[in-house]
Amino acid sequence: MELEERVDEDVVISDVCDIILQHATHHFSVYIDYVRNQVYQEKTYSQLMEKNPHFHAVLCRLQELPQCQRLPFMSFLLLPFQRITRIKMLIENILKRTEEGSEGEENASKALDVVSKVSTTAAAMACHVIITRLMCPLPADHPGM
Repeated sequence: MELEERVDEDVVISDVCDIILQHATHHFSVYIDYVRNQVYQEKTYSQLMEKNPHFHAVLCRLQELPQCQRLPFMSFLLLPFQRITRIKMLIENILKRTEEGSEGEENASKALDVVSKVSTTAAAMACHVIITRLMCPLPADHPGM
């Protein structure tokens, strides 16, 4: 909402990193939880596609809608992690073009620190979950158990 309000004030936005910093500090921890659970989301999706014909049919119809741009459902599951990476790249580019010593540079640096930590933690969490699954598979991972 803050970004929309800032655009309403002036079409040329002088700083967005303060908004990113605010949201990253208070709300981006959900990305870590999301990534932590991503392996389970993918497994559940695969199981539903295999075992539930109605789910499979509905999802196939949905994927054909213009709003989905013919992208597979799995690509939408990856969007949150891709978004945090893109936000990080945006801040890095803003930082390159921001005047040294300015408030904008300070906001961008702080936002980059927070977003980088979230991105790094999320990536590490994803690796940890994958390694754990490989070392200690769930009983459902083995047919007949």
